[in-house]
Amino acid sequence: MSAPGFVQGVVLPPAICLFLEREFDFNRLRGSIRGDDPDVDATLQAIHKVAMAWLDRVDATPRATDARPAVHWFTPAEAAARLGVKPDTIRRGIREHRLPAEKHQARWRIPTAALDAYRRSTA
Repeated sequence: MSAPGFVQGVVLPPAICLFLEREFDFNRLRGSIRGDDPDVDATLQAIHKVAMAWLDRVDATPRATDARPAVHWFTPAEAAARLGVKPDTIRRGIREHRLPAEKHQARWRIPTAALDAYRRSTA
């Protein structure tokens, strides 16, 4: 089992953070309440970070180092080209919460780790 994530005074297992992120559409929630309450913003962001780290390590392979390259983000069109599918397939995955993504300036962005996990889950 992976080490739990510390989220604003509460310890949550990373898999639970990912479940919450997907099940309750935290991407939309974070965007809709951003700036209303700094504590809520910080908590939702911490849950998101733990969920994304869990996706990065979902294969449970031990890492020699924790040094990671900067996160690369893909647009739905770039993600589709990388997977050899149509952009509509990617957008449907986002809409159905099978592919974690974030909206940046009204445009979807998909982190590399999420795209790689999505590829493994659909293979």
